[in-house]
Amino acid sequence: MYDKIYGLLRDTTPLLADCGILCNHRCCRGTEDEGMLLFPGERTTLDVRESEGRRLAVCEGQCNRNNRPLSCMLFPFFPLIGKDGKITIDFDFRGVYVCPLILNSDVTSFNRKFIKNALKAGKLLTKDDECRRFLEEITEEINEAKELYQKLKG
Repeated sequence: MYDKIYGLLRDTTPLLADCGILCNHRCCRGTEDEGMLLFPGERTTLDVRESEGRRLAVCEGQCNRNNRPLSCMLFPFFPLIGKDGKITIDFDFRGVYVCPLILNSDVTSFNRKFIKNALKAGKLLTKDDECRRFLEEITEEINEAKELYQKLKG
């Protein structure tokens, strides 16, 4: 399943240009306790750390883009699963203070091919029970992060 998903996302990006120029590639720099979540059963060549019972891929700022974990390929988006079970692609508000695109853009302004392929990836993930539960859990976290951000901003 992951090979198929990586194939969908490997050669497409949210923007047609390097968005890392805007933030000095902040999403590519983790710490021992910060990184990109690995999906259930996902493997990576990057350093993997355990944090709060989850596996995180940690990178020092540069990697072989073909070996990026799925969370990296999707960022700053995530396939959200609705209560009706439908997948939508929206911003990952857990990264609101990392990625300036989350607050200064609209999903429709991004590479359509990327959004379409991210949606296909999300649908493929729902076919695996463990991945579906993971999507539900992360969707809840993202929704909570968005609500908190909106409350703080007033």
